[in-house]
Amino acid sequence: MSRRNRFSVVIALAVLISLAASQFAVHVAKGNTIPPVSFLPPQNYTVGSLPFNCVLADFNGDKILDMAVANSNPGTATISVLLGNGDGTFGPQTTYAVGNSPTAIVAADFNGDHILDLAVANELGRSANQTLSILIGNGDGTFKPAVNYPGGQSPRGIDVGDFNNDGFLDVVVANNNGNNVTIYLNKGDGTFAAPTYYPAHTHPKAVAVGDFNHDGNADLAVANHDTSDVSILLGDGKGHFAAPVNYPVGLNVRDVHVGNLKGGVNEEDLVTADGGTTTISVLMGNGNGTFQPAVHYYAGNSPRWVALADFNGDGILDAAASDYGGATVDVLLGNGDGTFGAPSSFGVGLNPTGLQAGDVNGDGRQDIVVTIGGLPNAPNNLVSVLLNTAVGVAPSKLSFRTTVLGTTSAPQAVTLSNASSSSVSISSITFTGADPGDFSQTNNCGSTLAGNSSCTITVKFSPKVINTRSATLSIADNAPGSPQTASLQGTGTEASFSPTSLRFASQTVGTTSSPKVVTLTNVSTGATMSITGITISGTDAGDFAQTPSCGSSLGPKQSCTISVTFTPKATGTRVANLIVSDDGGGSPQAVPLSGTGQ
Repeated sequence: MSRRNRFSVVIALAVLISLAASQFAVHVAKGNTIPPVSFLPPQNYTVGSLPFNCVLADFNGDKILDMAVANSNPGTATISVLLGNGDGTFGPQTTYAVGNSPTAIVAADFNGDHILDLAVANELGRSANQTLSILIGNGDGTFKPAVNYPGGQSPRGIDVGDFNNDGFLDVVVANNNGNNVTIYLNKGDGTFAAPTYYPAHTHPKAVAVGDFNHDGNADLAVANHDTSDVSILLGDGKGHFAAPVNYPVGLNVRDVHVGNLKGGVNEEDLVTADGGTTTISVLMGNGNGTFQPAVHYYAGNSPRWVALADFNGDGILDAAASDYGGATVDVLLGNGDGTFGAPSSFGVGLNPTGLQAGDVNGDGRQDIVVTIGGLPNAPNNLVSVLLNTAVGVAPSKLSFRTTVLGTTSAPQAVTLSNASSSSVSISSITFTGADPGDFSQTNNCGSTLAGNSSCTITVKFSPKVINTRSATLSIADNAPGSPQTASLQGTGTEASFSPTSLRFASQTVGTTSSPKVVTLTNVSTGATMSITGITISGTDAGDFAQTPSCGSSLGPKQSCTISVTFTPKATGTRVANLIVSDDGGGSPQAVPLSGTGQ
């Protein structure tokens, strides 16, 4: 979790420590098994126009996380505060005026009264310089009017840290058009000295605070959009920062967070959201202020923000990214060694932007809050809350290979996991959707799934009709979010090949092998299959030749043959595919070809 989040939940953190410890114990008991993660459908709350970012923190001291949202529409210049009810729901918004077009927000105690305050970066202004707004908290969930401080050009990202080691939290802002960061040193009473500026790279969008060289001084990581890199500025503990050192990440990086991904001592790593591509990037820290080259992980279409938290309760940090182009939140589970698995996607509204993780319903599991900016689509005034549920299935989607009518696919497994301490009653496991009769299942789940355990549902695909077939595996139980579901898809075909691949023996370069035969059968009992093409394609297509006996059609239950020879043009392994195009479903079909030239 970044220092940004650690300060934001400073009051609520104590309540969660014992819960987190119990979840870690579950991970140890399970060994290397990575529990899946699942979220309930989003609950939406109305906020201001074009919400851009948010923060979760306890503003009224009731040990329940509340929410503050930066509404970026230049015409409104407000933030919204929604108080949490403790069950995952939130009350109506209260708005506060700030500078024009607020785009970033963070919570911290700036005046030492043990009450959380807010700092807001405002990207647009009525004058040449934009502003930083400070709202001092009253302790009851309300805030005093904003005090505005002059800022750099287009403030976009924000974080807090004690940069001069005086015991008071200071503020850093990334200036999108200034190519720099602004440092605001706290005077100790919630007011701030005149800003100072330090260069970053081109168009910085976000900034995160950490101690990257472990000298006890706060350092900075800055996400630079146009140069697609992260700038590291090492602090001297006196409020000053060294010249930036830049590390390449993914295209058009928009956010950066700090977290210990391996759990080692003296380690702070970086995770970025690469908005111009489909990845998040991970830079493992060396502990001396330097970082290893970025490793990229798929995370949807244009990830804009990232959050680090233990979403599946195994004691390892995971990553969540807002998928701006895909209208989803993508969660990548950590493996505990700094690597991540494939993403699980959870649908939200159009154009999700800023997101935060936190336990908003007090069940010890990390939930997700994400702003739905919607520009240029409507609605564009929502924030979505995704509650983490202890019971879920993984994977949430199964795709079966093209399967011949009258046959059954290889089985695939879905794991139903119960990460809670209480047992779950299972009332049924069924198929729904368009083609439920094309799928079958066996399972070892029984009628009760004990706490901290899992069971397996094995699914097979037996198509009754050609082309795409789909259904939904539905598990009805007494857990929140029931039924738990996984989508299923496969393709049926009446074109059967025997054998399904050809392997030629070693052949002298320039000589031709004896032919091998592939038999194509139309397994349909009543439909004639039209054949529109038989070709060879692939890396070494010129090393293979084919002679078919097939015409332009093949009647029901009829067969034809395709004779294939191998003439290697070079030594080593040679590969290609025999391709048949038809209207029998799943076209074109491919029969892999291979041989060795000597």
